[in-house]
Amino acid sequence: MNPEDKLSLGEAASRYLAGLAATDKEAAQVEINRFVRWYSWNTPTNKLSPPQVAQYAERLESSVPDAAKKLEPVRNFLAYLKKQGITASNLSVHLKLKKTSAKQVSRATAPRPRQQIALTA
Repeated sequence: MNPEDKLSLGEAASRYLAGLAATDKEAAQVEINRFVRWYSWNTPTNKLSPPQVAQYAERLESSVPDAAKKLEPVRNFLAYLKKQGITASNLSVHLKLKKTSAKQVSRATAPRPRQQIALTA
């Protein structure tokens, strides 16, 4: 049994953050800790699953603006877990946001025509 199998997600996050430069650490810490709290601090890293990682991305996308920017530190953390041999697969590929078509974007940003309201005397 590999000793990394018993490594908790919180411990792995602490290791990752300790290895970052101070400027990178500040930016990444908030988002990585948000991910770890959502998943659970004590979850063994070998229990991370692609569907749950994807679910985190979906939840984040619906709750915060600029979700892509907030997912980047988590994506880097999950890639680190794979590089260190802590996880069997690279789970960062499962952090995907839904693609919006140009039609949806243009509808959202297009001004709506004003409705005329008729007032009686």
